[in-house]
Order: sequence, then structure tokens, then C-alpha cells
Amino acid sequence: MLAQWQECLVDGKTDDFYITSFTYPSENECFATTFGRAIIHTTDNWKTTERIKHNVPSEQMPHYIEMTSKTDGVLVTRKEYIYQKDQFYVWTTTNGGHKWDLAFTSPVLNLSNSSFGLYYEDVLVEGFGETLFVLFADVIAVGNKDGTE
Repeated sequence: MLAQWQECLVDGKTDDFYITSFTYPSENECFATTFGRAIIHTTDNWKTTERIKHNVPSEQMPHYIEMTSKTDGVLVTRKEYIYQKDQFYVWTTTNGGHKWDLAFTSPVLNLSNSSFGLYYEDVLVEGFGETLFVLFADVIAVGNKDGTE
């Protein structure tokens, strides 16, 4: 049997809602981050969705979410500053994404003397086992997904 593809609507619409990352802790449950700085949750494989009200500052753009269960996960966000300054953050949750605890703050990255703007740089994130790797510009951060080390 071939799997069938379908368009999944978020909050009943597709416009102004771009998924930046998603994670499935179980077969039908998914958490996703959006360009609009929202965290979306579904338990029925996108038939219905909910926005999770969270405490991550609104000026931070989510770039990566990984939930290892319905309650535990890690989130990487980016805060863009003016004049080529930028920064990223690693957050952890133990209550399904409603409250995030700050685990790591990168140094402020400043490329104001460079012709290459930080806005061209991607935040690259990769998990391996219990370890999370984040690469952004000249900074590589490594730590445990639970926020330790």
C-alpha cells in the first residue's frame, strides 16, 4: 500500500504560516515551530492543531525543535540584532513546551566589519543521541539535550 500525501492546514489555513522545524515524539503527535514564532502541537497527525502558549521572548525566531517525549524537548532560537550583530539560544522544556528554560546563550556575534552579513548565515543544528550540536557563523556549541553541560 502506498502512503498518500495530503495538505495539512494549520489553524485552518496555509497562508502566513511557514514551518521552520518539526519533530514527532510518537506516531501521530508532532510539535512544530513556525516563521511566525509559534509552537504548534498536534496529537492526531495534523487533523487538528493547537498553538502552545510559551515564554520564549517574541524577538527570538525558532530554528529547531526536538521533543523526545510529550513533555521533554529542546529548542534552538535566534535573535537578530541590527548592525550585523546576532545571537542564538538553546532552551529546554519538561512540560510540553509551555515553559522553556534557558540552557545556553551564545556570545553576541558581530560581523559589522565584514561584507558578508549574518543574515545570510543559517543556524545549523544536529542531534546525535543525547548530544546537541549548534553551528552558527564562527561558533560551535555542544551540549546535552536536557540542558546540562
